[in-house]
Amino acid sequence: MKAVDFIVEIPSHILLLEIKDPDHPRSQEKDRINFIKKIKSGALDVELTQKYRDSWIYLKASGDIPKKPLRYFVLIACESLTPAELTVRTDELKRKLPLKGIKGQDWSWFVEDCAVFNLRSWNRKFPQIPVERI
Repeated sequence: MKAVDFIVEIPSHILLLEIKDPDHPRSQEKDRINFIKKIKSGALDVELTQKYRDSWIYLKASGDIPKKPLRYFVLIACESLTPAELTVRTDELKRKLPLKGIKGQDWSWFVEDCAVFNLRSWNRKFPQIPVERI
């Protein structure tokens, strides 16, 4: 099983957060290029979906899911990703989870919202919790 990087409980919901940092200064250029290809091709979507589902299964099996909505956010520290590419990745993640659930299967609706951000879009959306590389 693969898990998300962070699970954060806040008053209104539970946030499951996955962080990827292909722009890290110590990253090899070839690794960064391969990661960008993985993002743009949609191959990363499968991994991100699995991480959320495995984390949800773990929380559910351990009885640790509070009666709060669950949200899944992915932060990809990659400045070359455009707003359009982030939107496509968000839409694909919503489709794969699925966000709205599968009709007739109550168990399948297990995420209220999800989104994919880069540093710029995260800081615009959440100015009260800014992220920066140190």
